[in-house]
Amino acid sequence: MRLFRALLVAPQSGCNAGCWEVKQHSKQRQTTVGAWMTYRVAFVRFSDGGEEYPVNCHRSDMKSGDRVIVFLPNLEKNTKLADVVRVEFLDWNCANTLVCRQSEYRGREGEVWYIERDGPEPKVPETPLSLAQWFDKRGWRAYRTRSSVWKVVFIKEIGSQKGLVFFRSRGIDVQILNGDVNLSADGDYISAATREGMFVRNHYFNSGVDLLEYTMNFALAFEEGLASHPPVSRGESRRGTRVKDTNEGNDDDLAALRRVIGDGGPVYLCDGVWI
Repeated sequence: MRLFRALLVAPQSGCNAGCWEVKQHSKQRQTTVGAWMTYRVAFVRFSDGGEEYPVNCHRSDMKSGDRVIVFLPNLEKNTKLADVVRVEFLDWNCANTLVCRQSEYRGREGEVWYIERDGPEPKVPETPLSLAQWFDKRGWRAYRTRSSVWKVVFIKEIGSQKGLVFFRSRGIDVQILNGDVNLSADGDYISAATREGMFVRNHYFNSGVDLLEYTMNFALAFEEGLASHPPVSRGESRRGTRVKDTNEGNDDDLAALRRVIGDGGPVYLCDGVWI
């Protein structure tokens, strides 16, 4: 187990899904997660039999039944205990964030949380940013493109092939090119040739599997010469909403949920949805 400090800062207006700033401090490293979505969304209940409520979840080891602390920045009393119902791979910008299990909490000083994580360190990157850092450590060369679609592209050459991994706000795309395909580079910029070779687009929303692990396994297979083609496409491009509309369902249930997470008035839930 490792004791670390987690700093949660409310996202700036206009940022993408779940772009909370989370800093983990230790003697070994400091990791900042900002302007990258959380990808995982935990559905929690604040009371037995209560309504399910989606929150950002940076952790890959959360499971049904975990008793957790949720940070609600818009409330004066901005923490509540909740029970995890399930975790899904979505693309939502939730208002609130799961901090840790109740058993892991060791203290708090303002925006700094002291947490001792249960169990071993995760073997798979838990956020898109930590996956990007994993690629960097393994010697994949990072480039930018002139297109605003992708944040960063990682490239590695193995034998006569090039492997490419494209990070974007709503997913991670992968590609394999033959060595004779020339990618025009200009400093830190490179031209994307998505119509060449084998290009596969993967979406965060409803990916069905952990897309971060999925991408990591593709990269490992490519490095070992075992990836003759990219993996099958995952996820959906159409972003859906799985929460009740304000005109649907039981008004009493919605009113009760507003009281739990707000002051009884309309409350921002996630991804542009108010209840």
